[in-house]
Amino acid sequence: MKILVIQGSPRSKGNTAAVLESVLAPARAAGHSIESVDVCQLDLHGCRECFACQEVPDDPGCSQDDALTPVIDRIRLADLVVWAFPVFCWGWPAPVKCVIDRLYSVHKFNQNPYKVLIEGKKMALVVTAGGDEYDGADVCVMTYEKFVAFARCKSVGRFIAGNLSDPEATRRDEALAKRARKFGASLLG
Repeated sequence: MKILVIQGSPRSKGNTAAVLESVLAPARAAGHSIESVDVCQLDLHGCRECFACQEVPDDPGCSQDDALTPVIDRIRLADLVVWAFPVFCWGWPAPVKCVIDRLYSVHKFNQNPYKVLIEGKKMALVVTAGGDEYDGADVCVMTYEKFVAFARCKSVGRFIAGNLSDPEATRRDEALAKRARKFGASLLG
């Protein structure tokens, strides 16, 4: 299985990365292909709503050619996309939201019913938070569920890790690691 992780934490070695180590451990052990894209390190530009993408029926066709263009291609090629990020001001970090906005290009509304170039794609969500598990994470989950439904993808699970502070403490939390590994194993079925 080809797994693509859209990593959206501005701290590349922060709590999200710490939790992902455990979530991805079962896939690594089973020999699955895992690629991680740190979207916070990319030069991304938001959707301009120019609708150029709607003129191209079988390709994203976004008029912007930036660092996000190959990421969208990787999303299309992956068997599973894992969205992983911390809660930022009660929502998704801006670079991750930028990816979601630019995925408008895989929705083709000139057809009835509309076509989605990632229809059926398996997706999972990993959210980390400094507050409790639903102090903003609930908004992230709701946005994820609405996106997955609209894109006609298949959610294979979501994992919320709250009350996190220090990444090293997160890595030492055996109960959290066990729960994260169990979640990661469930993604492979």
